[in-house]
Amino acid sequence: SWAVTQRWSLAARADWTQRKSAPNVETGNDDLDTQRWGASAMLAYRITRNLTGSVRYQYSKQRSQTDTAGRFSDFEGHVASLGFNYALDPIEVW
Repeated sequence: SWAVTQRWSLAARADWTQRKSAPNVETGNDDLDTQRWGASAMLAYRITRNLTGSVRYQYSKQRSQTDTAGRFSDFEGHVASLGFNYALDPIEVW
């Protein structure tokens, strides 16, 4: 993440996962060989001292090798969202 100014901030994330079935356990359609990756970014603006607005975008993709059990869970997805966060002031206990 990066604080561009006192009011603007930017954050980014990326991930990658490789899943493979254990060798010599089973062969054929019960194998699970899947590759997944994703990336996201968020741009936030501090509206007031306690209120922040943000725009987020996330992309995910999962692919499996042909003729494996994982091919039924393949997907490609885009998610965009608008959010608001209000941070309460700390409560004095004593």
